[in-house]
Amino acid sequence: VLKDREWEEEYMTGGHDPLTEFYIPALTNSNTYWRASGYFSSSVFDSIGDTMGEFVQNDGRMDLVTSVHLSQKDRDAIESGLKDRENLIEERLKEIIEKDFTAPLPPGVKVLARLLEANRLNIKIATTDTNRLFHIKMGLFIDEKEDYVAFSGSQNESQHSVEDAFEGIDVFTSWEDTSRALKKRTFFETLWKNKQPKTLVHSLPESLEKIIIRKYRRTLEIEGQPEYNSDEDDEDPTPPVTTTAPPPPPGPDSRYAFQDKAVEWFVDPKGADGKGLYWMATGTGKTITAFKTINRLFEDGLIDHVVINTKERLLHQWAKEMRKLLPGTEDPCTPWKRREFWQISSKKHMGLFRQQSSSREGHVLFVTYAFLPPFVNECIQSSFDLSRTLLIVDEVHNIGSDQNVQAMTTEDDEEVDESLQELHDALRPTMTLENSNLYHQFGFRLGLSATPMSDFDDERNRFILNAFTIDPPEFNNISQGGTLSIDQQRQARIELLDKPNSRWVFYYGLEEAIREEILVPFEYLAEKYEPSDQEKADRINLMKYWKARVADGTASPAAPAIHMARVFKKSKDKLRAFREWLDGLTVHEKDRALKRALIFVDNTEFGNEVVEILFNEH
Repeated sequence: VLKDREWEEEYMTGGHDPLTEFYIPALTNSNTYWRASGYFSSSVFDSIGDTMGEFVQNDGRMDLVTSVHLSQKDRDAIESGLKDRENLIEERLKEIIEKDFTAPLPPGVKVLARLLEANRLNIKIATTDTNRLFHIKMGLFIDEKEDYVAFSGSQNESQHSVEDAFEGIDVFTSWEDTSRALKKRTFFETLWKNKQPKTLVHSLPESLEKIIIRKYRRTLEIEGQPEYNSDEDDEDPTPPVTTTAPPPPPGPDSRYAFQDKAVEWFVDPKGADGKGLYWMATGTGKTITAFKTINRLFEDGLIDHVVINTKERLLHQWAKEMRKLLPGTEDPCTPWKRREFWQISSKKHMGLFRQQSSSREGHVLFVTYAFLPPFVNECIQSSFDLSRTLLIVDEVHNIGSDQNVQAMTTEDDEEVDESLQELHDALRPTMTLENSNLYHQFGFRLGLSATPMSDFDDERNRFILNAFTIDPPEFNNISQGGTLSIDQQRQARIELLDKPNSRWVFYYGLEEAIREEILVPFEYLAEKYEPSDQEKADRINLMKYWKARVADGTASPAAPAIHMARVFKKSKDKLRAFREWLDGLTVHEKDRALKRALIFVDNTEFGNEVVEILFNEH
C-alpha cells in the first residue's frame, strides 16, 4: 500500500528520479489511478502506459482526462453555430486516432488499449468553455485502503520524458499533507463530473473506443500473439472480451418474448415497481432477463449502480456473462458498465465501491451472501444512499437463514465446501422477519431462482417475500391441515403469488418452457429399490431428532425432510437397481446413455461403487 513507502515532497529531474522513485512505486502500490494529461495523442498514451505493466497485473483501473486541440476555424464554427461542439470534437478525435494510432501500436499504447478493452480504463475529453486546450497535468494514486497520493506538474511517466526534459512534480499524501491532497482530489472529482468552472467535459465516444480496441487487436495479430482467452483464468474477474465466440443468431428469438414481458412487469409502477422475484425454470435465461432489466432501468434513468449478490462461484460466472453480447443482437449485455468491484474472500473492495460510486455512475459490486449485511450496514453508517442502486440476488432461496450471522464470525479466507454450506443453510432456522428489512435500503430489488419458495418452510418464504416485494401475501394454511401433498402445496403457492396483475412474482415454469420450446421434453424413469431395515430405522430416528429440533426453534422446518432424504440417497439397493437397468439396455442404448449422462451421487464412497459398476462391469 502507499503508506509503506516514504514519499518526497517533490521529484525534480537531476535530483530524484521521477520515473523509478515515484511513478513506478506509486503504480505498484495502488489499484486506482486518476490522471489529467494534456493533449490526446498516441505519444501521451505511450508515455502513460509504458510504466503500467505491474499496475495492470494488480487489477489496476484508471480514469483519464485528456484534451483535444481545436483550431481557430473550429472555434469560430462552434461560436457561430455552424457546427455542434461535441460532434466537432468527435471528428477531430477520430482524425487523431486514424492517423496517430496505427498498428502495430507502441508498447505503452497497447497497455492502455488492453485496459480500455477490459473496461478498466475510462477516458473523458475536456476543453475550456472557450473551446481551447485543457492543459492541466495532475493525478492521484489510490490504494486498497483508500489512502492516496496526489501530484501535479508537467512530468510525463515515460523514460523518454525523463531523459529529454528537465521537469518536476510536486507530491501530496492524504495522511501527511491532507489539505492539499484533498484539494487535488476534489478538483479531479469535480472535473470528472463536469462541474469544474470554465471547463466542459464529456466521455470519449464508444465508437472511438472501438477503433482503438480494433487497432490493438490488429497489433496482436501482426505480432503473432493470441488474444486473451477469458476461460484461462477464472480468478481474474476483468479480462478483455474474447472474440473467438461464434457469431450471435440473426435477430432476437421470438420464443424469448417472455423475458421482455418480465422486464415490463418489473419496471411497471402497477406491476413490481422495481421490487420482485423472477421465478423462472432453470435454462430459461434468468441471467439474460436480469441484464435486460438492468439495461432498461439505466435507460429510464432510474438507477446508477448494481450490486450482484450470490455465492462466489456464481459471481465469477456473472462477470463472464457481462462481457458477452445479448443473444441475437450485436449489443453488449451491460453497455452501462464502467467499472466493477469485488467483495469476496480474496478481494475487499466494498469501501472502494462506496468511495468511487458517490461521484460516478455505472459501477457494479460483486458480493457474496456473507458480506452483504456488513456492506449494507457500512452504507447506513456512512450515509451512502442505495435508493438508486439495484440489488440482484441470484439463487435467492439461499437467503434468510442464520448463515449471514454465522459467516461474520468465521475467518475471511476460510474455505467452505459449497454443497455442504447450502445444506447447512437450509437446516438453520430462519432469521426474524425484521432482518429482511435490511434489503429495503436498496431502492430496487430483484431476486432470481428456479425454486424461490421452500416446500417446507413458510417462515423462510415470508422472509424472502418481505425482503424483495411490496406488501407480500400471507401463506395461511397452505397445506389445508395436511390434506395437500407437497406438489399440491407448491402449486398453491404459485397460484397465490402468480395471480393476474401480481406485484410479487413473475412466474415462468417448466411446463410453459417445454410447451413454448424453450426447453426440451424429457422422460422420467423411476427404478424401484428397497431400503434396508437399518436404513429405514435410521430414517425414522433422524425424523424424530430433527422434528424435536424444529419444535425447539433450533432448526428449519425443512431439516427433517432433508435428512430423511439423505439416508435413502445412498441406499445400497440403488446400486442393484442401477446395475439391472444397465443390463437391460442394448449396446447402442447403453453407449448413448452413458456418453450423454450426468450421474449424481451423495458422496465419494457411493460414487466409487457406481464407478465400479460402470468400468468393471460395463
